Amino acid sequence: MNKKMKLAIFVHDLHMELGHSRALIEQIGNIPSILIEEIKIFTYTCSAPEKIFPQHKGKVTVISSPVKNLYPFLLKTWFYHGWVWWRLKRNELDGFIKIGIGVASLKVDVVNIQFVQCQWEEAFFKLFKMNLLVKAYKKIMYFYFRKCEEYLYTQKNVKIYVLSQFVYDYMRSRFNISQDRLALIYSGINLDQFQLLPIERKEIFSILTSEYPQLNLLNPSRPTYLFVGAYERKGLATVLEYLGHLEEYQLIVVGEKDSTGSIIFSENPKHITVRIKYTNRIADFYAISDSFFFPTMYEPFGLVILEAAAMGLQIITRRQEVGASELLVGLPEVYFIDDKDSRMPTIRYLNRQDKEKIRCERLARFQSYTWLKSSEQLLKFLKNI
Repeated sequence: MNKKMKLAIFVHDLHMELGHSRALIEQIGNIPSILIEEIKIFTYTCSAPEKIFPQHKGKVTVISSPVKNLYPFLLKTWFYHGWVWWRLKRNELDGFIKIGIGVASLKVDVVNIQFVQCQWEEAFFKLFKMNLLVKAYKKIMYFYFRKCEEYLYTQKNVKIYVLSQFVYDYMRSRFNISQDRLALIYSGINLDQFQLLPIERKEIFSILTSEYPQLNLLNPSRPTYLFVGAYERKGLATVLEYLGHLEEYQLIVVGEKDSTGSIIFSENPKHITVRIKYTNRIADFYAISDSFFFPTMYEPFGLVILEAAAMGLQIITRRQEVGASELLVGLPEVYFIDDKDSRMPTIRYLNRQDKEKIRCERLARFQSYTWLKSSEQLLKFLKNI
């Protein structure tokens, strides 16, 4: 008989709307409930347990930080480290497997790597312009993160799992992690959630305009590009540069600007850009778009890429340092702008039948990367703790 597990999760914020949170929620949520005895979540903010872990109803306890809304992020990190250290001194987690996202906590058994600060640090200071005060703060922040990563990832009793091969290779070389402590467990795709609705996209567009009236700037009969994420790091400037060479285009931008950097949008009246704040209706925005343009600078995985691909959109992204791209190589209507001699593909209007055809051609690959399969790999990994 399988022994039931008790899990303690350490994360600043745990919500389905956050990509790094959603991956962990999906992986743990798909572990059979019969194998889970108890889950404790140590966090600043967390969605209702019955919402994020309905399969584990009655087994989840949320332990909230006594202080919230700390700023800047470095202060938020320092306080969380101190608070978690104090909680662990009380020895209330005997028998629990302690799982942390990145360096959220420095006293864990398992680390779920969603982002490697050391790997991104050098590119960050090359890409983004900032004033001296901001740069000084960022230097201190990245120094602290680097020291935390160097400490935590070299602990011989800590197991680590990553979401992509390129991060796996980096962790092996940068931190000299032995293979018995490191695992590659790809994130998954919910093929039931991200599938085409039985209605035409113009109807979906009409429904969305009632909530997002700015969409009325677009012509729903014309092909549309879609970008999702933090403007600077996810590559919105690259999108605007590429599209700026076109006589006309329609672009939907879902997301917000980063804390550093700035984006200049085209003033050409034929270059139409509609901006939407982060939304939980992202599947509907996939449904009214034709090309998902996501030239992210650094992405250990990138759930949105896989989601858009499952919805039958043309995909334009990077191959290097983008985890989800490892799963898309060779699939139809997938283009990598950093490939040698790559050319900007032509966008075309895709009706429901067009998208269904593209989705079906990709489906065999995606069925190997569902959340259920990802959870099965995680469960096998945790049983060896």
